[in-house]
Order: sequence, then structure tokens, then C-alpha cells
Amino acid sequence: FNSLLPLPLFVQVQITLSTHDCGGLSQRDITLATFIDQASLM
Repeated sequence: FNSLLPLPLFVQVQITLSTHDCGGLSQRDITLATFIDQASLM
């Protein structure tokens, strides 16, 4: 048994973006969400 073998790891992260100044989502929030989405696929 080799304990250094990679094991499948499933992690789910939920991020909520909100800008208080505009009372909801700003374009910057959407841009950041898109970046996070793309980074999660790597």
C-alpha cells in the first residue's frame, strides 16, 4: 500500500458576490465570477 497515491478529492465551494454600493451585483462582480468559474475548470 502506497499512501502517496493521489486519491480523488471532491470539494465544492460556494461564493456569494455582492456590492453594497450598488445594492446587488456590479459589473466587477460579474467579471470576478467569470474568472473564478474559468479558474475552477483548470
